[in-house]
Amino acid sequence: MHNKFILGIMLLMLSVTMAAAKSFSAEAGESNAKLVFKNIGFMENPPKALKEKFPMCDAFLKVEWIDKEKKIGYSRYDLYKNGKKDEREAFALIHIDKSLPRFDYDLSVFEGAERIGIEKVFEIIKKGKVAPRDIYLTIRYDNHKELDFDFISFTRGYSFTLADNRLNVCIPYPDNQRMWIAEGKSLDKMYSEEEASKILRKLKALTKFPPELLWGRVDAIIDANFDGIEDYFYGGGIIYSYGSKYFAMRPLWVREGDDTFGHWSFPPTQKKCELPYWMGPLFLTTDGKNFFLNNQCNLTELTKGGE
Repeated sequence: MHNKFILGIMLLMLSVTMAAAKSFSAEAGESNAKLVFKNIGFMENPPKALKEKFPMCDAFLKVEWIDKEKKIGYSRYDLYKNGKKDEREAFALIHIDKSLPRFDYDLSVFEGAERIGIEKVFEIIKKGKVAPRDIYLTIRYDNHKELDFDFISFTRGYSFTLADNRLNVCIPYPDNQRMWIAEGKSLDKMYSEEEASKILRKLKALTKFPPELLWGRVDAIIDANFDGIEDYFYGGGIIYSYGSKYFAMRPLWVREGDDTFGHWSFPPTQKKCELPYWMGPLFLTTDGKNFFLNNQCNLTELTKGGE
């Protein structure tokens, strides 16, 4: 049972990464990278203290919290499909889950509903309990009833972004002491096709071809160790600068077996990160001074050092 569960999680991670993978756009370039993406869901004038504490965040999503303890809230924001804003905004539930945070549970399907409307949904969230997770959010209430939430991409039939992957979009935890980097800058949006391909060729040569990079997939450009050099977060981990070289975090279970699933090594120091076996896809959070992998392992400390 344990091995089947692990296999299921790994297949889920692979399918999510492959579904999101996309080829470089010939339209990408510095001029496009500098475009300002507006979104009704972003804070128009973020507090100075927030911007100073989280300089890695280019935009902050506004969240109205329904239940801070459960870390569940809602937001209304614009959707960008293939770089163009959709005419219909989104009304979405946000759940900063410890293993599978999401900001795209569709609440619009409950607006005007006779049986379970929005107010009833909020009441169920407050009084109910979050059910053990698969890839969806389910709230159990009144002993045996369940309320399920679908992804916007499923109910609308297309994938979307908040800022066309041209900004690091942060979603605050209820106490505003941490941010989840829910969407990041990607290579194909921040660089021209030629520049992005050049970077990928260099990274592949230095890091022995992480499989996800064969698709040209980079989910976020950050400076994980604050050394002034770009680091690249992708579906399978992060490639980071260390001195004058680049290294990729390595999954230990590939060589050492299932008993090390969720355990990672960070060369050249070989520092370790251990995530629980039930972990979902990898994601980034920050407290402003450090980046964290799945809000647990201190990515900044794991990648620090150099010549």
